[in-house]
Amino acid sequence: MAQKAFFPEFNKFCLEWATPAPGSVTTYGGPLRVSDPRFRTQLQFQKEAIFEQLLLFDSIQFNVTGPNLICPLMYEFMGPKALEGLLEQDALSFVIWQPVPMMSHHDGKAAATFTGSIGDGKGSEFDIERIVDDGLRLYPTDMPRAYRRQLARKLLKVHSTPKAEIPASAWNNTQEALKRGELFDLGLPAAETPIGLPSGDGQLLLGVAESLMHYRYVIENDMVSQIAQVSLIFSK
Repeated sequence: MAQKAFFPEFNKFCLEWATPAPGSVTTYGGPLRVSDPRFRTQLQFQKEAIFEQLLLFDSIQFNVTGPNLICPLMYEFMGPKALEGLLEQDALSFVIWQPVPMMSHHDGKAAATFTGSIGDGKGSEFDIERIVDDGLRLYPTDMPRAYRRQLARKLLKVHSTPKAEIPASAWNNTQEALKRGELFDLGLPAAETPIGLPSGDGQLLLGVAESLMHYRYVIENDMVSQIAQVSLIFSK
């Protein structure tokens, strides 16, 4: 039976190295800081991990938050022939990773938990054509314009969106686990609500919710993934 691997680390890498778009305080929509020498070092780790996944599994799915910068990066280090071959073999696909669990803070404490999407408020975060086009436009490669259009058409066919209820259920289950004291081993004592937790604890709890969203998505789509150990709490 063919196995598909879910690989969220590359999206995390892209978000960590993105710069805010003009007029924005988030990294959604910004170009990558490729001039930083650490970028290439960390990209090498991602390349090695991806090639390992391709050896172990029949296909890989990447989550994408914002423009799809993953594809032009793969074009750069794989070359067009290898990239197109993987697309034609259904060995690569992408899921639009929005909405996601979020948390706000005030005066050093968690103020609210919610799910939200990062975009321009006009639905761009779910516009697959724009997500593909913006990614190919933002990342500098030697890709000819005509080839870019050809590749974009192929990429449109391998993007999807997750069920809308997954991020909300991730927050609900995470908060229930917090109440029951099941996150104590992670450094989070039992609490009736996350509201009022110190910001550091709040960020840790947000990480739990994000990991659970990954876990639920993987289980529901019959995939495999080397995701955070915190997900094991919810598989018992």
